[in-house]
Amino acid sequence: MTITELNEKKTAEAAKLQRISERVHTARVALEDAEGAANKIERALRSEQENAVLDELPWPTPDAEKKIAAARVKVSTAESMLSAAQGAAEQQAQIVEGIEGEATARRMEAFALELGPAAGRAFELMSAFTEAALELRIIAHKNGFTDGITAVSDTLREQTVEI
Repeated sequence: MTITELNEKKTAEAAKLQRISERVHTARVALEDAEGAANKIERALRSEQENAVLDELPWPTPDAEKKIAAARVKVSTAESMLSAAQGAAEQQAQIVEGIEGEATARRMEAFALELGPAAGRAFELMSAFTEAALELRIIAHKNGFTDGITAVSDTLREQTVEI
């Protein structure tokens, strides 16, 4: 797969990740709504329960049990949906990351191929420079200059000024 194809695939997968992230948000809102509704029902039923105790009536009523059970099922379903959406988002993020890694590896390969000849020439020039610098230092030491680099620099600077 070419780098262009990888970038296109990454764009498509990143868009999918965004859509999944929106589903995570929707699931989170649904969970908050379900929890709020369940809490509201529980508060109302608690009040009914208190009244039933005061009036010495049997509690819980079948209707109350159905309401709270339905509310808890909605909360459980919303929790499951949020968990599933978050898991899908994590998997999709890993897919996008993998594609980014592959595209980076391909760019590095292309870079290394293109860099090869220039790196070879740079290595040759640096080697030649190092050899010349060592030769200059040897000449400086041979002529009694213990700090060969400074002596060579000063001499070269004087010669450059004269030219």
